Amino acid sequence: MSKAWAAAVTGGRRGAVAALQGRYRAWEVHTAAGLAAMAAWLTRPLRRRLAQRRAHRAQHESGAVPATPQPSPQASPGPVPTVRARPEISRPRRSILMSGLPLISASQEMVAVVSRHMPADMWFVEQELNQLFQVPEHVAMALRIYTQNLEAGYPIDARVTAMLGEFYAGIAKHSAMAQDLAAAFSTIHAEDIKRRLAPRINEALWNV
Repeated sequence: MSKAWAAAVTGGRRGAVAALQGRYRAWEVHTAAGLAAMAAWLTRPLRRRLAQRRAHRAQHESGAVPATPQPSPQASPGPVPTVRARPEISRPRRSILMSGLPLISASQEMVAVVSRHMPADMWFVEQELNQLFQVPEHVAMALRIYTQNLEAGYPIDARVTAMLGEFYAGIAKHSAMAQDLAAAFSTIHAEDIKRRLAPRINEALWNV
């Protein structure tokens, strides 16, 4: 793993943790404010009654007669302000429908095809193992073209495309491993292959 890849992964994890902590603090503040408002609303009748009792007790102890509130003179209504309608501004809506990555559908189809495939015999297995190195090469080539398209047509950061380059380069390295696997098959099954390529007289009698 390169330093750029490790730094990006570590930075991404720290950023995710910081974002979660920020969301938790915002939720905690919002919840506390909501609980405080609810408590104030629920206790409002009780606090009103207590205030009325205190006022009545104070008037009773002082012997003062509560003053009768006088109606305040009504002011003449002024001109009604004109409210101008705000013009509606049309904004383009961003479509939430996104097409899937073609590489995913192609890989899913590959899994479905292989699940139904059974080689006819060991000679077909040998041929298929000799061709197996092409699988990582094709996958790496597809990812390389995908990365080049992003670089050519999208404002993507060069650090991201560099990590994509390391990604498909790592997959391409498995081509050599597949070739070693085919060579190992030929070595391990050398006697079986020899009997097929240079059969003895009535060799088929061993396959009873």
